[in-house]
Amino acid sequence: MKKLKLALILAAIILLSGGCKKEIVTYRFTEEDKLKLLPHYIEGKIFTFVNENGDTRKFKVVEFKQGIFQEREYRGLGGNDEYYFFYEYKHVDLIDIETQNKFRISIYRKPINIDLAKENLFKELPSQLLGTIGKSDPFTFGIHFIYDGITSTFTFNGITYVNVYELPQKDVKKDGGMLIDATITYYDEYQGIIGFDDINNHQWRLKNSK
Repeated sequence: MKKLKLALILAAIILLSGGCKKEIVTYRFTEEDKLKLLPHYIEGKIFTFVNENGDTRKFKVVEFKQGIFQEREYRGLGGNDEYYFFYEYKHVDLIDIETQNKFRISIYRKPINIDLAKENLFKELPSQLLGTIGKSDPFTFGIHFIYDGITSTFTFNGITYVNVYELPQKDVKKDGGMLIDATITYYDEYQGIIGFDDINNHQWRLKNSK
């Protein structure tokens, strides 16, 4: 009888431990985040920017995607990559209609302390919403910013934007980069790119989004 009871207890422990299997944390967008995911940046939409001389530049949305990615460290040839927590992201790819240069806006939620999160894969830690404007690999190239940073208020073409990040680009290169020749980009956390200044001191401002 004692053996039977012991067997039942062991079986219950096994079932309970199986039912409480831990899963690696996934940092997902919050409800508030979803308002900042640029839902108006839909495929085929064209954003027109005008400078002080009346010249125009147009950027077209060519693709957007949203999903879950796993944080990892690349070990290079012959090495085994290290995998950590998961996080949600959204990419929006645009193209300069005239030059055919491409760039990407990326939005993603990650833990504030990356190193600590790597050590605590099964415990959700405080996280933050991040953004990058850059090349197709936004985590290596581009301008990085945090959504709870300092914002400014600007009025462009009769519209007032109150949540604007001023994003300077330190390395302006003719052969690639964000907007190729932008020295500073004005990014509204709800509207996206609303303006930029270029290396020739021209000031480009969003005219419309049709």
